[in-house]
Amino acid sequence: MPTNVAQAVLDLLSRLSKGQSVLIGSVDEMLTTSQVGELLGISRNYVTQLVDRGDIPFEYRGTHRRIRLQDAIEYGNAARVARAKSLDEISKISKKAGLYAGDEF
Repeated sequence: MPTNVAQAVLDLLSRLSKGQSVLIGSVDEMLTTSQVGELLGISRNYVTQLVDRGDIPFEYRGTHRRIRLQDAIEYGNAARVARAKSLDEISKISKKAGLYAGDEF
C-alpha cells in the first residue's frame, strides 16, 4: 500500500475513533441542495438562497440545482473563518467596554 494511502486510512480511523464525522467522496461530485444543507448543517432553503445570490457556485441539471462537493466545502470553511473573526471582534468590543471578565483571548 502506498505511504500516502496508508496515512489517509490511519487519519480516517483516528477521526472515526474520536467520534468525528468523516466525508469521503470525489471533490467533483455533484450534490443536491438538500445534501449540501446536511453537510453544512443548514437548511435546504438557505442553501437555495446562497446559490441564488451567488455565494456558492452551482449548475442546473434539468431544473435542479447541483453543487460541487468542493464548492460546498470551500463555502463551509470560509463561513467558519468569518464566524470566528466576528466572534473575536465582538469579544474585543465587549472587553473594551468593560463587559468581558473572562480569560484573555
